[in-house]
Amino acid sequence: MPKLKGLKNVEKPDLVLDSGDAFQGLPVSNHSKGEEMAKAMNKVGYDAMTIGNHEFDFGYKQLLKLQKQLHFQMISSNIYKNGKRAFKPSTIIKHNGVRYGIVGITTPETKTKTSPDAVKNVEFKDPLKSVEKAIKQLNGKADVYIVLSHLGIEKSTKQQWRGDYLTSKLSNDKSIQKPIIVLDGHSHTVIKQMNLKRKHLK
Repeated sequence: MPKLKGLKNVEKPDLVLDSGDAFQGLPVSNHSKGEEMAKAMNKVGYDAMTIGNHEFDFGYKQLLKLQKQLHFQMISSNIYKNGKRAFKPSTIIKHNGVRYGIVGITTPETKTKTSPDAVKNVEFKDPLKSVEKAIKQLNGKADVYIVLSHLGIEKSTKQQWRGDYLTSKLSNDKSIQKPIIVLDGHSHTVIKQMNLKRKHLK
């Protein structure tokens, strides 16, 4: 995290975002049930994150506690608890005159890829429908849409739950008139550097 903060100070990015599974994995984070990582992310100055399956590893109540500790939005458009939306589906961040509409989405595989007790009475609705609904609810208030996706592209994952499926469908949705960027995580897949209008992405 200190290196990331240093990089942020040098590069001065418009946004610092996370596609999920931020609180679990390192010994210091696991020992504190994610609280030390939440502090570190606050110090870096994150703008938003979505919820990954491992955000539930320390229990649903702990996830809500971590949410309160963050100085930025933790969002997901398809998580419902007891029939009601559990988290904010999106947030709008304005930077240098640009309004970024940021939408979160969480893999339905969470039901089988975290502690069963942590997701009791929790429902993960269809990713594509949830993202489309969240974008419509932003009602043209954004200049650019960014989808923080924790779906992944594993071949073993149901097609409708994959990040590449979501990206393909959104890119062909003519009702969405603004640019859409999908930042996907979950499957830890290495992808060779891609081109965007003949320029390499960093």
